[in-house]
Amino acid sequence: MIVASLVLFGGLALWAIVEILLINRREGLYVKPDRPDLSEELRGFFISGIFLLIALFLHPLYTGVAALPR
Repeated sequence: MIVASLVLFGGLALWAIVEILLINRREGLYVKPDRPDLSEELRGFFISGIFLLIALFLHPLYTGVAALPR
């Protein structure tokens, strides 16, 4: 069982390292993107909050269990 885990996760780790090296070679040097405006940050924050509220509201309907205790 231990050998199978080592083969599985060792193989995944090796694959991940090789992929990182290949992607870095293909993409070249990293160029840091410009910092977003405050308005863009706030828009993303509010859209995320709306999706969270929708998920909290719909959670009991599609799971049968409230997401937050009452």
